[in-house]
Amino acid sequence: MAMSTYTLFPIEHPVSPSQLAAYKTLRLASLQVDPQAFSSTYAREVAFSEDFWRQRLESPFKQTLVASVLEDAGETGEWIGTASIVGPSDMPPSILALFSEAGVGAN
Repeated sequence: MAMSTYTLFPIEHPVSPSQLAAYKTLRLASLQVDPQAFSSTYAREVAFSEDFWRQRLESPFKQTLVASVLEDAGETGEWIGTASIVGPSDMPPSILALFSEAGVGAN
């Protein structure tokens, strides 16, 4: 049995319609297969609008990475997972000040 090879790549901004559809499909399937791994639910996210999904992926404060199978021709294949890196924050400075005053994030 041949071992699969995988690749990791970022979802570019603006997100393409095909990447948006692939992300949504994988996320919703994952929420059904392993719901305890998420802080959200399938019922909640299946109701999201297309614009909401787009905003989720195009935030200037977040980068979403995709793990996919690497096909023989070097093309990306089936998406098998995602991870998002968030930072520094999309919270307004007035909200962040409350955290700072409370000592959250202090050394």
